[in-house]
Amino acid sequence: FFADLRGWTSFVDAVEPEELMRVLGEFHGVIGELVSRFDATVGFIEGDGVQLFFNDPIEVPDAALRAVRLACALREEMAELTPQWHKLGYDLGCGTGIALGYATCGEVGFEGRSDYAAIGAVTNLASRLADEAAAGQILIERRLYAEVEDAVEVQPVGEFKLRGLRRPIVAFNVTGVREPAADLSRP
Repeated sequence: FFADLRGWTSFVDAVEPEELMRVLGEFHGVIGELVSRFDATVGFIEGDGVQLFFNDPIEVPDAALRAVRLACALREEMAELTPQWHKLGYDLGCGTGIALGYATCGEVGFEGRSDYAAIGAVTNLASRLADEAAAGQILIERRLYAEVEDAVEVQPVGEFKLRGLRRPIVAFNVTGVREPAADLSRP
């Protein structure tokens, strides 16, 4: 799962660092609440981008659908936050990419600075899909769609030739979740 802000580079060029930090704080606050609610693991936060993954270090049921539900919840939260930013003249939105597959998870870094991360082709694919997603879009690939198709509404968006990948990837934009989301809050 990758999500990042659209319009960030122009925004960085137009405002003072304190305002960047305030806006990032609002975005990261939304992400943090959703990470907790949906039992995601944070791979990294890099400025306006975030990598999340599921099933490690704690196994969760229905990880694929949980990732899509998190993305839909993020889109709803951003639909409340972005109009506030637009009132201030900030043209920002959020795009998301999600892929399903296996990754190697563990510590990466060096002495004194490391992160717990997911590494592999699936993370690259999710990142590239997020790069292609417009503000408000949740792009998923075919394998993930096959896993969740009974529970989601999608619009086919065609094939993408993604940087670093040999074959074009068929992608779908998630427009909604059919079944009501279960209460995933902790007791």
